[in-house]
Amino acid sequence: MSWNFPKFKASLHRRWEYLLPTGSVNETERIARKVVSESYLPKTQIPFLKIQHGKILLENANFRQALELLVRIPWVRDFRLNLGMFPFKKSFTFEGFENALRKSNILPEEWGLRFRSQVKGQNQWNSGNLQTLWESSIPLSSRIKTTELSALLVENEIILNLSLSGEPLNQRGNFIPLSKSAPIREDLARFIIQKMHHILPDPDGIFVPFAGTGTFVREAVDSILGIGFTHYTRNYLFQDMEEFPNTTWDFLKRKF
Repeated sequence: MSWNFPKFKASLHRRWEYLLPTGSVNETERIARKVVSESYLPKTQIPFLKIQHGKILLENANFRQALELLVRIPWVRDFRLNLGMFPFKKSFTFEGFENALRKSNILPEEWGLRFRSQVKGQNQWNSGNLQTLWESSIPLSSRIKTTELSALLVENEIILNLSLSGEPLNQRGNFIPLSKSAPIREDLARFIIQKMHHILPDPDGIFVPFAGTGTFVREAVDSILGIGFTHYTRNYLFQDMEEFPNTTWDFLKRKF
């Protein structure tokens, strides 16, 4: 298979995915529709939203519009670029895939790929088969920074999405589930705090009687101070892309 992607341009309309914490889809949809209709950026063509289980799809949107939605929903778990749907035949291979991504200015030179797959529907293939196919085509990345390439195989077609985050957007520590506890991720904590602010705009205090209280305290303070993932001392993949709109990003950071 010959891999070839068009040159990535910030002005071109693409399809973007926003992965969300469990239970946040309905509220996020409401906010996302408001963002799309009341954008702070110059309007070119109005994008449209689709809602799927656990995520929001933004279609017909350029890079700047995608970044605005990302910044205005501070509990997004991952921000992805849809690379497309491809026929999955016997001759299918990932050979040349990574180089094609780099030539298109989507994958920066300093970033490598880690592969995650899922199989749905009637299929002779499983995730293990896809992992083997990937490892036989793509050498193990020696780069310090890596990001996730997700593959969804549905019968005879494979859908590929590239994480433009590198790691979960709000992650500031290693999330290690404990056998006798229920730690909570930063993004879910931020969403719950936003809901609590909506119910009680000016509370005297909040008692959180379960594990993960430390995360709630930190996220609550950050939400009061207006601190979000855009202020973390981290480099996200999308910031390393050649077409990254620095001026737009600085404007969005000041605005929110």
